[in-house]
Amino acid sequence: MERIQHASLTDQVYDILKRRIIGRDIQSNEKLDVNGLASQLGVSRMPVVDALTRLEGEGLVERRNRVGTFVAPVGERTFQEWFEMRAMIEDWAAPRIAQHATTDDVRRIQRLLDDGQAVLRRSRADAFDFYKFIETYDTGFHIALLNIAGNSLVIETFATIHSHARIGRSFVPQSGQLAASQRSQADHETILKAVAARKATAIAAAMREHRESSQSSTLRRL
Repeated sequence: MERIQHASLTDQVYDILKRRIIGRDIQSNEKLDVNGLASQLGVSRMPVVDALTRLEGEGLVERRNRVGTFVAPVGERTFQEWFEMRAMIEDWAAPRIAQHATTDDVRRIQRLLDDGQAVLRRSRADAFDFYKFIETYDTGFHIALLNIAGNSLVIETFATIHSHARIGRSFVPQSGQLAASQRSQADHETILKAVAARKATAIAAAMREHRESSQSSTLRRL
């Protein structure tokens, strides 16, 4: 069992619980016992309460009056709604990214992709940290694109949606996680080429193809 070692207790508790929820180590609709979690992690109640409040703000947990705190339920319809919301954001962002992207933006995102590709090249299917790769390189890529569009509220909304969507990734068997990340990496390269060309229609099309592929595979796994 993971135990807290140092630094910000709330941040560490938050990171551990988020990883467990996204990885489905804690299941949808499962009740979260504050005292039990505090004991497991070797902390007081307060960092757990604070972490759950943050997770509630992201929609990953929900408080039910006089009952307790639970992992938010997810199902096929929930995933469909998340992808619909993501489509709205990306369709809004594409022309703004084409308009505002600078050479430095493209170079910075390319460095992120290069770093991710280096991780994939040296990884083995049986020893691949899928969660860490998604957090660092997959989510990082999408947030970097939206930063170009320049709306902090949109970025915050997308980050919340992306946290939920990552739950769908937890259905990928370990043997397929590296290959799934390689496919996403290739899609990201295609999107960035469209960004470098400053072509809004190409950006939107590449984003749509990537999104629809992700949605299809997620719903199929469900």
